[in-house]
Amino acid sequence: MEKGLITRYLAGYIAEMNGSEYVSKRVRALLHRYLAWDYCYNAFSEAMVRGKNNGEKEINLLALNLYAYLGTYGMLRGSSALLQKNYKVCISVARELINSDNRELCGNDFCESSFNFDRYWMRIFTLKYRLDFLLKGLTGRKPSDALLSKIMMGALGCVPAFDKYVLRGMRWLGFTNVCFDEKTIRALVKFYAENEELRQVLPKVNGMDVPYPPMKRVDMFFWMIGKEIEEKKR
Repeated sequence: MEKGLITRYLAGYIAEMNGSEYVSKRVRALLHRYLAWDYCYNAFSEAMVRGKNNGEKEINLLALNLYAYLGTYGMLRGSSALLQKNYKVCISVARELINSDNRELCGNDFCESSFNFDRYWMRIFTLKYRLDFLLKGLTGRKPSDALLSKIMMGALGCVPAFDKYVLRGMRWLGFTNVCFDEKTIRALVKFYAENEELRQVLPKVNGMDVPYPPMKRVDMFFWMIGKEIEEKKR
């Protein structure tokens, strides 16, 4: 892989948030749609810290954040299972996401010798299954892997969002048979650990100080590649 490629795409992602043509630099950064992830992830991170102290008000706000994030990232349109639902469909989903069992999905360093991939994947698999079951019951339809992975990315930052741009970017870089499964997640963990550029200090978006976890950085990188490929086709 070309040296500096990761740095270029990660910097491009941040630059898009800081460079839109709005009012003032600070205001335009805070209004950018990409920041829907930052707000959602930050809300769930704070909820994880509160633990059992999350009441109905806090759960309601988590559901609102998750619903807004999913809408911003294209999950409330077309054939989406959530299209005909309001934000309350996310309340039980939010409860499941902040279950204490999911804390081990947060803040992992894939480069640490103590990191256990098999345990990590089992927790992801279990959560994916439970979210699938919940959403099917709430909507009457089986949720797509794109929706499930975007929910887990937005709340916990533990898997990339397997949308068309991320998948396209991965295939462009030589990944094969990519989907939301153990083989692909294992390959992405390995990719992160082997590429130091993914661990660089990123420029801050004005007004926000949310640390980007490993899988968010992986997601940003492949998403930007996929987006560039799509734009070149137009």
